Amino acid sequence: MLTRALFSACVVLATGVLAASDLTTVYAPLVYTYPPDQVPEDGTVLVQSGWESKLSAFNPTGDATTMEVLAAHGPDGPVQKGMPSANLTELPPYAGGAVNWGFATTPRFGVAFLEMRTAPEVSVSGDLVWSKRYLGCGNGLGSTKVPQGQVALPVFRSLFPAGRTAIAGAVELGRLMDSPYCPEAVRKYQRRVNVTLFNAGDAEATFVVTELPLNGITTPLYETTRMVGAKRVLQINSIPVPTEDSPDIAGPINGDAIWFKATANQPFLFYVSTVFEDPEPGAAAFQVYTPSLLPLGAQ
Repeated sequence: MLTRALFSACVVLATGVLAASDLTTVYAPLVYTYPPDQVPEDGTVLVQSGWESKLSAFNPTGDATTMEVLAAHGPDGPVQKGMPSANLTELPPYAGGAVNWGFATTPRFGVAFLEMRTAPEVSVSGDLVWSKRYLGCGNGLGSTKVPQGQVALPVFRSLFPAGRTAIAGAVELGRLMDSPYCPEAVRKYQRRVNVTLFNAGDAEATFVVTELPLNGITTPLYETTRMVGAKRVLQINSIPVPTEDSPDIAGPINGDAIWFKATANQPFLFYVSTVFEDPEPGAAAFQVYTPSLLPLGAQ
């Protein structure tokens, strides 16, 4: 395990040692949806598609620093880390790098949250990549991935305080009505919506997730209360959303949209994502909505 003393030795700056109290904590989603690795025994090449998150960090200062992955929090709690070196990324002066992470087991078919530590000046970005993966290439000895596109993931530099409310949106639902003019070409085309909740507290949290219409209506469309264990992640898949068009949710370009609010009685994070299950060629199959913290006292 990487001790604080060893970590401090890794980040010696020109002005001296950068203490842990001088660092900042960063949180970002961890997604990996590929099935377990299994190379075909008959010599064929297996082609899979899946989503995989990646993180990048850039050091804009003249001093070398690091990005350290402290923990990963998944649906079942903390994920066991691998070797310390697999979770430490060196960032030279005025340069960037891909953020390394490694765990004894990879959280699959769900969302986890990485908890990381770095210098406050470091810029961190996250992306979700849709790729094709080829297994069993080269007489079964190799594999490769071919990226097909990506969408930005939220990166949080602080937690939302307990009792506060955050809002995401407006979240596009797709098109919920058939066109009266082009019924053969334009049909209902609805997105599936997921809400991801992270309880960063040390006790079980009560989350309240509320949907509001896009346009000027304060009456909730839907509200749900969920319990999430300490340091755990819950993704609400296919949360109920409107399926019929109405003026309350109609957007400016014949699409429909709503707002999502979330609050919890423990420090928390959340975000919203939408998926076209059967996208048309060229469609943005996946969208992610980063929330904003509402002012103190706002509901």
